[in-house]
Amino acid sequence: MHIVIERDGTVSVQVPENIEDERILSILQAKEYDIHKKLLYWKELNKEHIEHQYVSGQSFMYLGKNYNLHLVEGQKRNLIFKDGKFLLSDKSLSPRDAFVKFYKKQAKLKIEERLLLYQNSVNKLPGKVEIRELPTRWASCTPAGNIYFN
Repeated sequence: MHIVIERDGTVSVQVPENIEDERILSILQAKEYDIHKKLLYWKELNKEHIEHQYVSGQSFMYLGKNYNLHLVEGQKRNLIFKDGKFLLSDKSLSPRDAFVKFYKKQAKLKIEERLLLYQNSVNKLPGKVEIRELPTRWASCTPAGNIYFN
């Protein structure tokens, strides 16, 4: 039997088909304290989650520092990082998507830069490097040598 507590607080239980319902309930009741403890842990971790508003003056993290957002009228590109500021077009239909695209692009550049440092000691470069939204991992590697980062 496998009990999983997801980041969003949902609890799922995976059980073999041959276990009776009474046995499952008995095991869950025995684990009730641990389940509640982990739920509180996740709640505590997520209490400082910031819901960003895409307005001038809002602060966004980049490379360990906070930078302010400025809405710019008539800017052609959705999002630019320049002179220590995020410049967002006032015409941007999806500011969140613009930030996700920016962060993914910058992360890929930084990761590829770091991978080159390890190339000599490992004597191999990965096949493909991609930034994806992985639900439960910070990274994943395939048998083909591809690396996916969250």
